[in-house]
Amino acid sequence: MFRTDTPPAGIGIVLDSGPRHTVTVLRLPDDPDWGTYHAFGDAPAADTGFTVTAYAEDGGVLFEQRFDASPPD
Repeated sequence: MFRTDTPPAGIGIVLDSGPRHTVTVLRLPDDPDWGTYHAFGDAPAADTGFTVTAYAEDGGVLFEQRFDASPPD
C-alpha cells in the first residue's frame, strides 16, 4: 500500500535470486494519492529477499525499499 503526494508511474520488484517483475498498480478512483500494487511470480524465489522501487513519470526513482527474507523467530 502507498500514500503519497506524487503517485508512482510504475513499480518494479527485483528478487535477490534474479528476475525483475513489473507490478500492477491500483489507485483509488477518487483519491489517486492512495493505492496498492501486486505481482505474481515464483514464490520460492521470493524467499531470498526483494527490493521494491517506485518510479516517476520521467523514470526517476521516487522510493526504494529492500525487504529481507529472514526466517521468522
